Amino acid sequence: MSRNEIKVLVVEDNPADFRLVSEMLTESVSPFFTIFHANLVDEAIKILRKDKFDIILLDINLPDSRGLEGLEKITLQEQGIPIIVLTGLNDQDVGLQAIQRQASDYLIKGEINRNLLVRSILYSVERREGESRYRSLIEMSPEAIFVNRENKIAFVNQAALQLLGASTMEQIAGKSLFDLFCPDPQHQICEEIQRVLEGLSAPLIEAKILRCDGTTVNVEVVASPFFEKGVRSVQVLVRDITVRKQAGEVLKRDKEMLEGMVKKRSQELMGIQVELERAKRLSDIGTLAATVAHELRNPLAAIGMAAALIKRKAKDTASIEKHLKAIDKKVMESDQIINNLLFYSRLRPPHNEEISIAEILQECIDLAKKQSNKAVVVDMKHDPIKKVLINADPLQMREVFSNLINNAFDAIPNMGGNVEIEMIREQEFIKIFIRDNGEGISKENLDKIFDPFFTTKAKGTGLGLTVCYRILSMHGGSIGFTSEPGKGTTVVVNLPQKTNG
Repeated sequence: MSRNEIKVLVVEDNPADFRLVSEMLTESVSPFFTIFHANLVDEAIKILRKDKFDIILLDINLPDSRGLEGLEKITLQEQGIPIIVLTGLNDQDVGLQAIQRQASDYLIKGEINRNLLVRSILYSVERREGESRYRSLIEMSPEAIFVNRENKIAFVNQAALQLLGASTMEQIAGKSLFDLFCPDPQHQICEEIQRVLEGLSAPLIEAKILRCDGTTVNVEVVASPFFEKGVRSVQVLVRDITVRKQAGEVLKRDKEMLEGMVKKRSQELMGIQVELERAKRLSDIGTLAATVAHELRNPLAAIGMAAALIKRKAKDTASIEKHLKAIDKKVMESDQIINNLLFYSRLRPPHNEEISIAEILQECIDLAKKQSNKAVVVDMKHDPIKKVLINADPLQMREVFSNLINNAFDAIPNMGGNVEIEMIREQEFIKIFIRDNGEGISKENLDKIFDPFFTTKAKGTGLGLTVCYRILSMHGGSIGFTSEPGKGTTVVVNLPQKTNG
C-alpha cells in the first residue's frame, strides 16, 4: 500500500448500495481508494487469496451468509485485514457483537455519508497499523482532528493547530478538550464524548471553539471511538463552519428583506385592487344615477306643471294652498336630489385656476348659516395663510367644502354648538381641519362613510362624501376622518398648493 492509496474490497450484493459506497470513496482525493467488488462471501475469499487489501467493507446479509456468519468466515481466512460491517439494521447489539468478533467498526447503511465512511476506514486501517501510521494519515486530513484520551488532549493534527491559532502541539497538550470550547455547549460535548466511550453513537453538534488569541470560531463537532495504546479514546473531528454560518446569516437577512418587500408590494397591489374595484363601482353607480335622474325628472316636471295649472284654474285656492305648497317643496327637494345624482355621475376632470381656499370656505360658511336654523358658532383660523392661493377647480372646491361644512352643521344638536375651521401649511400641502362638537360617528359607520348612498340622515342621497373623495383624489389631495361618538368629528383635507390641470 502506498502512502496515499488504500485498497478496499466491498462485499455487497446490492448494486445500488455498492454504487453509493463507491461514489463516496471515489470522491476522496487524499487518501485515494482503489475499489474491488465481490457479491458473495465465497467470492470475496477467493479474491483475498489472490490479492492483498487494506480494508474490507462487508454487508452482513448476503445470499451465502446471514448475520455474522460471513464475518466469521472472512476472519478465519484473513485475520490481519480490518473489516467494517455494513448493516441495514439500526441495532446497537448487532454492531457490538460484530466488534466483539474482531470487526473494526460497523456502519448503518441509511446513515452513511462520505465523511463518516472515510473516517471509519481510516480508523480501522490505522488501528491495525499502529499509532504512527494513523497519525501520518490524520495529518493529511483537511479537517481539524483531536484525540481525547482520559479527558486530556493526546494528539491534534496540523489542521487543528491552525484552527486554534497554535504553532506547536506543546501549547495545548495535556489540556482538557472541554476547555477549548465556549461554556454554553461544553456539557453537550461532554455528554457526546461519554456516549462514545460507552459505545453509543454521538450526534453532530454546533459549538464555538476558543482560539489561542481569545477569539472564537463557529465549528461543527462530531466524536467517534478510537483505541490508542490499548486505551479506548475518542477522536473528535472539528470543522470550521464560519463561512457557512455567514452565508446562512446573509440568506436569512435576504429572506427577511425579500419577504418584507413581497409583503409590502402585496399590500400595495391589494390597495390598488381595492381602488380599482371602487372606481369600477363608482363608475357603474354613476351610470345608474344618470339613468335614474333622467327617468325621474320627466314625471317631476309633470307634477310641477299640474300643481301650477291647479293654482291658475282653481276658483277657491285657499283650501288647497297648503297642499300645493307642500307639492312644490317636495318637487324642489326631489329636483335637488336629481341634481346631486347628475353632479355625481358627470364628474369631469378639474379645470384648475388660482383660487383662495379661505374665500371659498367663507362662502360655504355663509351659505350654511343661511340654510340652518341652529345656533352654530363658527371659529375660522386661517390668518397665517389667509392669502395663499392654490391651483384647483373653484366649482368642485365649493362642492367639497359645502358638503363638509353642511355635514358639520347637521351634526350639531338643535340647542346649538361649535364648528372650528383651521388652515395650516405643511410642506407643499394646505391642510384644512373642520371640527365640530356634534354627535360624532360610530366606528362601524366610519368605515362606510365614503361608500356611495351610505347615509345616517333621514334626508339625502349619501353621495356627498363620495363626491368629496373623488374630487379631492382628482386634485391630488386626500380626506380623512376621526370621530368619537358624543364628542364630535374632525375632518382633515389635504390639498397640494400646485395641482396639474
